[in-house]
Amino acid sequence: MHRRMSPQKSRALRWAGVVAVVGLFVWYRIEDPVAAKPLSADKPVTSTEQQRAATRLAVLGDGGASIGQQRAELQTYLKDSGVSLESIETVLRHTRDGLALRRGTDGAQTRLGGPPVLPAGERWPTAADGDKFTFVGALDFAELPRMDPLPTEGTLALYWNREWGGKGEGKMDFVAATRAFYLEPGDRTSEPKPPANTPQITYKPLRGAAMPIAGDPKLLREELKGRPDLGKLDKAMDELDRHGLYPHHVLGSPIEVQRPVLRGMPAFFNPTLGYLSEASRDRFTAAERDAGEWVLLAQLNQQDDFVIDGGGSLFFVILEQDLEARRFDRVVGIRDPR
Repeated sequence: MHRRMSPQKSRALRWAGVVAVVGLFVWYRIEDPVAAKPLSADKPVTSTEQQRAATRLAVLGDGGASIGQQRAELQTYLKDSGVSLESIETVLRHTRDGLALRRGTDGAQTRLGGPPVLPAGERWPTAADGDKFTFVGALDFAELPRMDPLPTEGTLALYWNREWGGKGEGKMDFVAATRAFYLEPGDRTSEPKPPANTPQITYKPLRGAAMPIAGDPKLLREELKGRPDLGKLDKAMDELDRHGLYPHHVLGSPIEVQRPVLRGMPAFFNPTLGYLSEASRDRFTAAERDAGEWVLLAQLNQQDDFVIDGGGSLFFVILEQDLEARRFDRVVGIRDPR
């Protein structure tokens, strides 16, 4: 059921989704002699021309286009759409390289849901109050395109407590609600049966494509506020939205809905707000809590029976030094509802 929403809210929600496509515009490259030629900078963009240009962006990277080529094509598209160079520079400043996760082939170990995996002898993740975690999915780094600082092999299994908070562990204790297990090649593993009444996610195979991912829409719009070309930028983003997908992604920029995710991490650790239990806060040093360099590990968006509060996202974030050290025991999964 769809609810009618105000134009202002609709536009804000479209932006949060559309900004993703700026960095997620790759799916399949087409070499077509009759495809649209690059648009002239001094020629007004017609609707048909913009549609063709958006199509060219939406199909570019999956055929092997480099990150640099994709960034250049995006810059040309925005310029030909009437967006100022200053605004384009702002968009590109909020763009980070990552891996878009598209629909994969059956049998892929990079997946949402499906058979759970744990280190041999590891018990099913369970909260202090007895709530059982849900197996969210796994990343098989050997299947994914190489991108530093990700591992080049091994599997990361992600679990999350969908019943988090409100039961004595803190108001928003996303630290306690997250478990991540890194399985190196050769490690003994088990495929446990989920406990009774534990929500399960249907197996959805995924594959990765390297691309620049533009995000941080809240921060981006703050910087763009009041610029006369904002409407043209919105229109260009809308056109990309109609020609692309809204995939999950690894690394890159977060495409948040409610508030900036990475910049908001110190607030989660602020004891006066009461979000985390003392035990969760103590897993990080004072310097890490106050000024840690957090990066996006993965953004997984609601899909089918993977439900995040009405179309939201689940962000797995990690300290940069932990990612480089292959320390995944302190990954934090943050829910961002629509």
